Amino acid sequence: MKTNLYKTSIIIFGLVVPVVLSLIVIAVCYGYKSSTEKTYKKNKSDYLAEIQSQKVIDRLQKDLSGKKDQLEAWEAQVSEESIVQLGNEFRKLQAKYPSDVLRRNSANKGTQSSGMGKTTKQTSNSWIFDYNGTLTVMQKALFELETEMPQMQLDKMTIRKASNENLLQFNLNYTSWEK
Repeated sequence: MKTNLYKTSIIIFGLVVPVVLSLIVIAVCYGYKSSTEKTYKKNKSDYLAEIQSQKVIDRLQKDLSGKKDQLEAWEAQVSEESIVQLGNEFRKLQAKYPSDVLRRNSANKGTQSSGMGKTTKQTSNSWIFDYNGTLTVMQKALFELETEMPQMQLDKMTIRKASNENLLQFNLNYTSWEK
């Protein structure tokens, strides 16, 4: 009978326990390997995305390097106060077109609660202009103004016949984006 006790102990401690411990070690190693593979795949995809992003950045920087002078000019234009620029542009327009085809009635600073600027966090000013002029001359004048001041955005325009004249009255609301 004593041999039977030894057999049970040998089977338990010689076979079952080592097999169970081996299975536990294998399970832990497999779990660690799976976790490491997931981390590796994630890091690899992040790395490849970073390389792709860097290529895009390099390409954009290369494209923009040729436009550096233009960008600097725009930066200078936006950094200058829009009221100063507007005054200069209006003087140019009034010198270019006679008063019988283009006349400024008023130019006022609008409230910030109007226009596109109220919905953004970007610094902006609102401007309200009232002009009398012919349609063709006004189109040319607005084209010149918006070409010289690309930071100006037309929010609203109302056109009606001016009283006692053969001109149209233009009420214009602009948002001027500031730096």
